[in-house]
Amino acid sequence: MERLKGLILEFFSKIDKILMKEFKPQPEVQPFFEKFLEKLIEIEKNPSTPFTTHRKMKILFAGLDDSGKTSFLLSVDRKFSKLIGLKPTLGAKVSSIEALGATIFLWDLGGQLKFRKSYLNKAQIYLYEADLLFYFIDIKNPNRFEESIEYLNNIKKVLKNFNQNTPIIYILSKSDPDLSDSPETKSSIKKVKDLLADNDKKVKQEIYTTSIFEIFTILRAFSAGISKLSPNRDLIKHNLRNFSKETKIYLSLLLSDEGLVLAEYFSPKSTEITKLPDPNEVLNVFELTAPQFTILFKIFSKYKSIPQNDAIFKISDSVVLFKRIIVAEFEMFVLFLMQSEEDKEKVNLKLPDFLNLTQDLILRYIS
Repeated sequence: MERLKGLILEFFSKIDKILMKEFKPQPEVQPFFEKFLEKLIEIEKNPSTPFTTHRKMKILFAGLDDSGKTSFLLSVDRKFSKLIGLKPTLGAKVSSIEALGATIFLWDLGGQLKFRKSYLNKAQIYLYEADLLFYFIDIKNPNRFEESIEYLNNIKKVLKNFNQNTPIIYILSKSDPDLSDSPETKSSIKKVKDLLADNDKKVKQEIYTTSIFEIFTILRAFSAGISKLSPNRDLIKHNLRNFSKETKIYLSLLLSDEGLVLAEYFSPKSTEITKLPDPNEVLNVFELTAPQFTILFKIFSKYKSIPQNDAIFKISDSVVLFKRIIVAEFEMFVLFLMQSEEDKEKVNLKLPDFLNLTQDLILRYIS
């Protein structure tokens, strides 16, 4: 978009000067339009941004104190040892990671009342130019739900004043496995979802329940947020869908090295061959387990238990092919749900074409 914007501004600036005093005959102005068209075609042939550019992203992690923000971040970063004896974040703690062709700055905003007031009063520092907001609500503390919604509304007002359409991912934290099926937890989750729905009826909220004891729930939520930042995601999904249909794949996931889901394809046929009754649950199940496939693959590869770059798993009447791929010099993974193991040959045959078509889009996933 930036390349197009610059090109269009340059073109109309020149035309404006030419036509300032009088209209020119078509033969005199036509070369300008032809040159403009040539440049547009060049962008169409090479849609990715030049590799000399490097995008910088700002992601906010906000919510009341003790709502699970820092634990979430540490879980994403796999620093499990730091979860023991975790202390509250005092003020804003900023860290950064290099991922997917960009520098991502992670702003962990401590949730104590005095700090919340500071973020709102100095919003031009803390909230301005935020590309994404993860908002945390502790489902184990229903007494603070109303307070949390009030703080959320204050943040949204500031973002609106900045004319920022910042995407929001809602994290219902501390939905631990031993409590997730209890009536109290289910009631709390329903109450929060109802509050969020009533709070903004125009927008469909993206809500994820997470637990630090189930890392894949956190990675799934983080993947959903990261995908919001990608201008290329729809194009990658389009290519993945075409590839999957050509090879008779019923479900496909493209994963980063860390197990983040970058793009997915889903066919209703996958419900039939996996014997899972609910079509909506099929994709959910694979998105939740994909990071675990990644972790298992890396562990077995380390000890030479997987000599090749792929592994086969049997599920009901279907087969899951998990494959390591190299995009430029970066390691990534793909997961395919197939009818039978024989379909693997067709995947191997067509996969290089898919990667060749999609490589630039993947390398500049969020930049």
